[in-house]
Amino acid sequence: EPANEVYLHFFFAIPETSVVVAAQGYFAETEHGDTAFSVRTVNLNYGKVLEEVGHNANLLLKGKKNSRIALFTDKNLKETTHFDLVMGALQKQNLEVHVYDQVRIEPTDYSFVHASEWCKDIKPDLCISLGGGSVMDTAKAALLYASHPPPDGDFFYYVNKPVGQGNPVPEAGLPPHIAIPTTAGTGSECTGFAICKITDHPTSALSKTGIASALLCPTIAVVDPRVAFTMPSMVVASSGFDVLCHAIESYTAKPYTRRAKAVPQHARPLNQGANPYADFSCIEALRICGEFFERAIVDDSDHEAREKMLWASTIVGTAMGNAGVAIPHGLSYPVCGHVQDFRPSSGYPKENPIIPHGMGVSICAPAAVRLTSSGCPERHMKCAELLLAENIKDASLDDAGEILAQSIIRLLKLAKFPNGISAFGFGEKDLPSLSTACFQQKRVIDNAPIEVNEENIIDMYKDSATLW
Repeated sequence: EPANEVYLHFFFAIPETSVVVAAQGYFAETEHGDTAFSVRTVNLNYGKVLEEVGHNANLLLKGKKNSRIALFTDKNLKETTHFDLVMGALQKQNLEVHVYDQVRIEPTDYSFVHASEWCKDIKPDLCISLGGGSVMDTAKAALLYASHPPPDGDFFYYVNKPVGQGNPVPEAGLPPHIAIPTTAGTGSECTGFAICKITDHPTSALSKTGIASALLCPTIAVVDPRVAFTMPSMVVASSGFDVLCHAIESYTAKPYTRRAKAVPQHARPLNQGANPYADFSCIEALRICGEFFERAIVDDSDHEAREKMLWASTIVGTAMGNAGVAIPHGLSYPVCGHVQDFRPSSGYPKENPIIPHGMGVSICAPAAVRLTSSGCPERHMKCAELLLAENIKDASLDDAGEILAQSIIRLLKLAKFPNGISAFGFGEKDLPSLSTACFQQKRVIDNAPIEVNEENIIDMYKDSATLW
């Protein structure tokens, strides 16, 4: 029977003598740091599995009569074959399905609330999300606020500190959730994160933050490579850069042994830092990016490359969900949140200005890796090596950050992305508001392998103004 997630606790010990063997190298123990890490995994169905969603739903509903399913998607996806396959699979099982197709691409606090009110009226026994990260995150938030309404309807009750109050999700948890990604990037089907743009806030208005809890993690991830074949090329590029940045940030994050122990110790955060389990997925995802991402960018008909990037997204989603992201994401949240007039040339809705998440993160990434490379140069160089960086054989570790930055920039050029945040309309006058909003992203900023101050953040935004 599917469980919501499985926890694996890793430690180093010899039981017969109770002698603890300290981790070495990057994970060497520190005086006040944690001595273990936890892995939360999701049940995964991978392959041609859209037709199995009805069976999955029946298993999770356990034969409950008159059960209700809330299906979250967006207007465009509702017109696709993927939606038809999922609905057909549910109808074969005679299940009652209610569809919410009003998900906003790059959701806001208001769009989260709108979806939550709908979900509260439906009172679903099971949720299904069919879409990219925006859809899956909206479904997570809607389930939370509908199942456990906060006191006085305060949206910020569950939102991460310091923007919100950071109250824990009640232990009773949420109704089961089947997540079906249709983009190859966010990995949201494997994480307990739900991210949105904050529209009204005294210090963080127009920035992005969210809710983080293991209890938000979907029950089953249904990943079908066929969804990747119909993605617009700009979405392939943007979501692919999200995969790449997830892998780099989680692999080069502060090690879990340098994160202060949680209280109680077993209640570790999702952003617990780099760890050996996450390393495996990060390294493999970067290897896939090195071999297939360029192919996916330049050739819409290369189904193998698109499928490989979808697989990379899934495995690094588990890694990122147990290690966390860091500075590139932190820098991007205010950039994407403060968008004024920018609209991508293709692939995204035109009605509202939008900087796609993966685009914002990747354009901020070169400046970030230049700064963080001093914290773990060997890991930055390994990332560059896996991305097939040139002139790496005899390079010094002092150059690791710049080599990795140039590897990212080469791919940004290939994808025909904007040349820095100045192309989004940001200038010198915007640096104070961007840096103030970014510095409040403590969940991700503190996950970097070095200490970062507000002056560092301003310098990284300056470095991100123009990339080439």
